[in-house]
Amino acid sequence: MGTGISQDRINRKLRYLKKKNPNQEYVVLRASNGEVAIVTKEYHEMCTVRWVDGKKID
Repeated sequence: MGTGISQDRINRKLRYLKKKNPNQEYVVLRASNGEVAIVTKEYHEMCTVRWVDGKKID
């Protein structure tokens, strides 16, 4: 996987965030173009749209 940010750099950032906010859970999002975002688990769950059988579930 030649594009984007290295896994080592992501792991270092996660360790930093965990040290800063030990009770917070994080989710790593990777886009097909190589971009990476680290968001809180709560934010991810709030923004995630779920689809079942072609219908949006709120």
